[in-house]
Amino acid sequence: MDILEQKNIELKEFLENLPFGFVSGRLINKDSSLGKDLYIEEVNQKFSGLFAKNKSHFIGKRFLTMFPEFDYVFNQEHGVPSFPQNPTKIGFQKVFLPSYNLSLEVFLSKFKNGKASLVLRNLENKTTPDNHVEKVPENSGVYRIGKDGRFIFASQELLQLLKYPDFESLVFRNINDERITLNFTSDEINQQLDKKGQMMDLESSWQTNDGDAIYVNEQMVVVNDTQGHFQYMEGRITDISDQKIAEYQLKQLNTIFHELDVKPDQNIDLIVRKSAEVLKGDTSLFNRYQKNGMLLINQSRYNLEKNTEKQEGRGRVCFEKTIQNPKSTTVIEDLNETEFVRTDPIISKHGYKSYIGHPVLLDNEVVGTLCVLYKRPRSFSDIELRIIVTLANALSLEFKRMLLEEELNAAMKAAETAVRAKSQFLSNMSHEIRTPLNGIMGFSEMLIMEEKDRHKRQMLKMIEESGHQLLMIINDIFDFSVIESGKIELNEREFNIIEIIDSAVSFYHQQAVVKGLELTTDYKQVSQAEMVGDNLKVTQIVINLISNAIKFTDTGGVNISVKSFVEDERVALKIIVEDTGIGIMAEDLDVIFQEFKQLEYYLTKRIKGTGIGLFITKKLVEYLGGKIIAESEPQNGSRFTVSLFMKNKSKKKSKTFMEEHANIENVEPQQVRILLAEDNEANQFLIKAITKSENWQITVVDDGEKAVEAFKLNEFDLILMDVQMPVLNGYEATQMIREIEKERDSDNRTPIIALTAYAMKSDKDLCIKAGMDDYISKPFKRQQFLDAIARMLDNK
Repeated sequence: MDILEQKNIELKEFLENLPFGFVSGRLINKDSSLGKDLYIEEVNQKFSGLFAKNKSHFIGKRFLTMFPEFDYVFNQEHGVPSFPQNPTKIGFQKVFLPSYNLSLEVFLSKFKNGKASLVLRNLENKTTPDNHVEKVPENSGVYRIGKDGRFIFASQELLQLLKYPDFESLVFRNINDERITLNFTSDEINQQLDKKGQMMDLESSWQTNDGDAIYVNEQMVVVNDTQGHFQYMEGRITDISDQKIAEYQLKQLNTIFHELDVKPDQNIDLIVRKSAEVLKGDTSLFNRYQKNGMLLINQSRYNLEKNTEKQEGRGRVCFEKTIQNPKSTTVIEDLNETEFVRTDPIISKHGYKSYIGHPVLLDNEVVGTLCVLYKRPRSFSDIELRIIVTLANALSLEFKRMLLEEELNAAMKAAETAVRAKSQFLSNMSHEIRTPLNGIMGFSEMLIMEEKDRHKRQMLKMIEESGHQLLMIINDIFDFSVIESGKIELNEREFNIIEIIDSAVSFYHQQAVVKGLELTTDYKQVSQAEMVGDNLKVTQIVINLISNAIKFTDTGGVNISVKSFVEDERVALKIIVEDTGIGIMAEDLDVIFQEFKQLEYYLTKRIKGTGIGLFITKKLVEYLGGKIIAESEPQNGSRFTVSLFMKNKSKKKSKTFMEEHANIENVEPQQVRILLAEDNEANQFLIKAITKSENWQITVVDDGEKAVEAFKLNEFDLILMDVQMPVLNGYEATQMIREIEKERDSDNRTPIIALTAYAMKSDKDLCIKAGMDDYISKPFKRQQFLDAIARMLDNK
């Protein structure tokens, strides 16, 4: 016998006499699924004695076929769950064999040659299933159920979790009565158990004995006997209620940021309310800290009646603990153990028992606190501490945004006040300049008509022209101011484009005559004269273009042609203003529509103006949804084309004003009674001079109150009402006259025309709103004034 054989004999003797069970063999693949099994080649007497079988019963058989409970011992590295497992030392596993009623401690050894061996130690002799279960972690419990789902075993830990006094209270109850599965259906659970023999990470809600519910994570394993027959199902549950509540709180926290509005004050209230809801509190508060006054200002509250907005900070829990010590979250689990039950009025009045609060910061400086109060003592989890921090940070951001918005609103109000002051100043300036200018231009026009001396007529024309230039500058300044402020408004009404062109041509007729220019019109391609749109802006566009054409034309003339036709129930309108003036170079055509631009070769000082006329014109055209095109060549004149779309309200072509005026002249003249309310003597005299040749009887009063009294005592066909007058202004006087008409219960409405030196659109709107029917802006031309009165009398 050689030494190797001797050693083998000695090893076998050693293994045979071991106080533990021993089995060895080679590792083979399992018949199905991933994993290994052990082909048994040798067992010792202790091993066969454990199972009361001869050694021959085991040799040549698969280990897991006889003992499936050992599967997890062999196959942990293959991902097969090893439940229950709770190693007591390195390499050792515990296995319970229910069919043999054995609890074993097992040590597995694997070798490079593909062999493996197991050492088994009997922990207890013939223990019952109730006693074999290893100690389970805190907040966990183990149960066993039969195939019908009824409990056959429950660990003491499980009974405590479910609040049952003993197993007899739970025995024979069905597991389906105790739990509601959350992430798997009953069918999916059964499929997993049938296929794999275990179910992992099942989440469920279990009903406790007192009617509450707990959330648990559950693991289940099917236990079979050696013949593969079902014995029972063993499961372990771990209480995850705190985790589930935290998940719910975080979910609620996440929804807050989806609910946030654009208004920070509303968001502050939302965050305060959600703080109580997410953290399951009774009341929540956001208290601001007024540093200089050492006061607390209650900015927002939830579930607390409104009380004093400002209170002394000292003695308040949020001030003393959170604001004065702002390094971290403040938690007080039992306020009864603190002085705040006496010093804090909210605590003493409402009996709050616990508190959690976090500072609210503004640029890293404490400005207040967000806190949640409870009417019961309680502890706080780590997740709740993180939640209050998140909410306080969100509140800090919204509070900062609220302060910025308040500052912005204050700045906007200041800006609006400045704009109103500017607007009022411009209106006053318009009135103060236009009123005397009306006298200058009006009297110049009247004297020119009567003066025979050529030299004096020339001087009077120069006065009138100077007044006209001044008026154009004033108009440009006021129009630019309105456009710059962005307060252009659309005021649509039905109008006749031919009347607008004729009126503008009439206004500039004298200026053209002075320069020796021919001012002509062409209406041959007008198929629709009546249309609906902002007639005032169209008039201003036409006036600006005609004025510009006359200004830059020394010889020849200016022609205004109009084209219109109906297109898709709209009126397509084109206004073309052509002149024979000095023209514009091609590279400067884009510059002329910019504000404050006058072309160098136009010879500054020779051509007078502000440089914003065409800028204003282009802005008005674009506001009406149209476009303007300039075409020109130096010394060959210029052509400006305005394309607009107007609404087509009237289908039949109305008579032109000239035709209507001709009809008026054929009527037998009769005396017209006119009340003139005007406090400026020069304007009184001017209007009397203008109407001297008309068959009009004019009654003059110099304030609004006298105008109302005159209306009460007399009947008038028309009232000319100045806007700015002493005692009562024109608006007030007009409103009182309209009230008198209502009291008289008469259908007869006296037309009132405003004589206003306020030329801004908002001022004109006020005239109409006050009850006036039309307005004439000062300064006005004689014929413009007469035409406006004739038009109003004709419509009466």
